[in-house]
Amino acid sequence: PCPMCKEPNFTTQTDKYFKRVVNGLKVRCLHKGSGCEWMGDLGSLDQHANVFPKRPWRCQYCDFTTTYDVGANDHLPLCLKFPEPCPNKCEAGTVERCNLERHLATECPLQLVACEFSRGGCTEKVPRKDLARHMEGNMQKHLLSMSLLNLSLTRELHEKMDEKDRQIAELQLQLEQLDGNVKRQCQQLDGKVDQKLQQLDGRVEQKFQQLNGRVELEFQLQDEKVKQQFQDLVGSVHTEEFTIREFSQWREERKGNWYSEPFYSFAQGYKFQFNIDFDTHHMRIYLYLHKGEHDDTLSWPITCICNVWIMNQERGKKHIAKSSRWEWNSTTSENYRHISDIHYSTLGMRTHLKGDSLHCKLRIFVKHI
Repeated sequence: PCPMCKEPNFTTQTDKYFKRVVNGLKVRCLHKGSGCEWMGDLGSLDQHANVFPKRPWRCQYCDFTTTYDVGANDHLPLCLKFPEPCPNKCEAGTVERCNLERHLATECPLQLVACEFSRGGCTEKVPRKDLARHMEGNMQKHLLSMSLLNLSLTRELHEKMDEKDRQIAELQLQLEQLDGNVKRQCQQLDGKVDQKLQQLDGRVEQKFQQLNGRVELEFQLQDEKVKQQFQDLVGSVHTEEFTIREFSQWREERKGNWYSEPFYSFAQGYKFQFNIDFDTHHMRIYLYLHKGEHDDTLSWPITCICNVWIMNQERGKKHIAKSSRWEWNSTTSENYRHISDIHYSTLGMRTHLKGDSLHCKLRIFVKHI
């Protein structure tokens, strides 16, 4: 109905003056975001949109979407669904590009195909639709050619078998001659080898006795050195390596604390645990000293020197290294120490975090005071 009088039936007429005013309004291209800098009258917008090369375009054959210039120049010549005319102009008309090869190989009635008796000598090629008629009309000719081919192959096979039999007989004769020669040479070599082995056995026994005395003396000297070095070395060194997987999830969701499995500085040593605390901007690295099974037999207090490396997973690159030193009176005192803070920005996302995994190496030197 009319918006003014509500009359359901009315006529309208375009105001040419206001139409010229509206069509003369200055507008920009609808595809300005794609790089088009065109500005012109509103009445020319549709005409411009139909010639802009970066306008949206959809392939009518496979629904692939891109810009017009890429689709027309790059996609259509390669589109697998594009209808290609049959080279033989058969009744199928056009075939999808991806099926054209199969159509020619198995379906096209006008495609020339070789006779099924081509091995027997038939050289004719006929359209696929006429192949059955060709086979039926030339049946006697085909059977004759196959019979001749069979005779020829049989004769050739017998000739080859006779030649093989002759070669086998010659090889058997040569093998018998070689067998006799090998037996004679083996008997001669056995005598020489026995003589040489007896001579070598005596020399080896003499050398073994000499070396055995030297080795026993060397072991005694080395044992004394090791005992002396052990007495001089007061302390122990232990190395652990850890891998933190799904690092980005730990960082983004700030799950909290990541703990390693507890470990000992040596077989009956001090019990430690490695910890990383993820907060908004840093990784805070700590070392915990827990009560162990052998604390009562260990020496206290102790000095602990801790080195931590955030491993660069590309060969030849530098690692991030941190170091700290503390003293512990016993496990009953404060049981953790802060090693260092590492800002996330210092991590090379393609080197330190390869595969979204962070690799850490920890080395602890423990010495009683």
